[in-house]
Amino acid sequence: GNVVYSIEHRAVDKGLKFETHIDTSLPSVLFGDDMRVSQVVTNLLTNAVKYTNEGRVDLYVSGIRRTEDKVSINIRVKDTGIGIKEEDLGKLFESFTRLEETRNRNIEGTGLGMAIVTKLLEMMGSRLDVKSEYGKGSEFSFVVDQVIVDPSPMGDFRQKARDAMEKQNEEIYIVAENAKILAVDDNEMNLKVIRNLLKLSGINPDLATSGEEALKKLSENHYHIVLLDHMMPHMDGIETLQKARSMDLIPKGTTVIALTANAVVGARDTYLDAGFDDYLSKPVEIKTLEQTLAKYLPKDIVEYKKKDEAEGEDGKKDSNGRISAGKKDKKADEDVVLEFLPGDFSDEEQDDNEASDTLRVLNNLEKHGINISEGVNYCGGDTAFYIEIVTEYAENVENRLSELEEAMKKQDWNLYAVKVHALKSMAKTIGDAKVFEKAKALEAASKENDAGYVRKNHVELAMEYKQTSAYIMGEFL
Repeated sequence: GNVVYSIEHRAVDKGLKFETHIDTSLPSVLFGDDMRVSQVVTNLLTNAVKYTNEGRVDLYVSGIRRTEDKVSINIRVKDTGIGIKEEDLGKLFESFTRLEETRNRNIEGTGLGMAIVTKLLEMMGSRLDVKSEYGKGSEFSFVVDQVIVDPSPMGDFRQKARDAMEKQNEEIYIVAENAKILAVDDNEMNLKVIRNLLKLSGINPDLATSGEEALKKLSENHYHIVLLDHMMPHMDGIETLQKARSMDLIPKGTTVIALTANAVVGARDTYLDAGFDDYLSKPVEIKTLEQTLAKYLPKDIVEYKKKDEAEGEDGKKDSNGRISAGKKDKKADEDVVLEFLPGDFSDEEQDDNEASDTLRVLNNLEKHGINISEGVNYCGGDTAFYIEIVTEYAENVENRLSELEEAMKKQDWNLYAVKVHALKSMAKTIGDAKVFEKAKALEAASKENDAGYVRKNHVELAMEYKQTSAYIMGEFL
């Protein structure tokens, strides 16, 4: 669903027909690397849309072999694009190779994406097959074996998305108004998001923007949980924790949780070894945060409530005790969700001018390549707050880029890594995949002191961030 929704608008905006052919009898739950499979499919679909000027793009997903505990899934992406010459097929998988440079000079990308795709598939025991006719189109396909966890048919993924939204109103959540929590992050936008998510559970956290400020607050207050960002300038999260422990500022009963945008395999063990009790990956999802609160807060200060349809006013409870992080436009939230699903809105919904304006803006941002559903999710489902965060992301583009350029000028690659890491996290939070991917690559390069790569590719990051920010501000002005 996430993959399809992220590509759908791009294809339609380009005048292409985009259709999915998904086998509804596939098992509903599988065991595998969903992130990597999604990366591969997204890359293939993005390329198909990018290199197709007219016609269509089709996604096929089917089961071709199945045993009691395993299924082989065949995924095909077919397009009516420019195609590939037979003599160029062998070059397709070479890193940084661009086919027909002159013909494709206006198309973004380096060719690295396909090299990554083949490597990821190889690591999953698969390979990429290519069929292409020059001038008529291409078909990319692969087969990946997955372990079956739940053999019941998955059904229509679009209908399941609708059902999930309806079920959301019946979910149990926690309220812990007496919880004492300190959130530490050098980026104020990240702190805003964390504060907003915690307020949904009635928690008003203390905030700190540096390790030094965190130590001061720890010396003055008792906290049940400390949410401590790893990558901060001057004193990072690990250094802050070590100093806090040496100063006896972490009493028994206080849980310290690392916040990181670099959640990779083995991350939990790394943070446990560094003295943390646990870690959360950024952007923090509301359900994961609630599970963490339920796990580590004292049981006597936690209440479990059932979600009610009514929304409260700013800082007030609704009829079931849910704390509203801010006044929300519930209709706008519903419209945003519905926009990613087929079907028209009712006349009554269209008559709501405020909701329609919000929907129009968000739809335009989605067409520009921003994953609105992902961003709204990271903001706890609060559309109004998401818009606030998106606007802040765009308004501060010059300040953030100047910080990066200053670090680059000083050849302080550690500081550059910290600052670009923060930008990566912010881009992920609002759903800006293009800036996220560029920032991610630059972070890795700066950590390796690869000055050449950083200088060469920083310009692309800056241009992408500036263009996206200008587009956002154009929508909201």
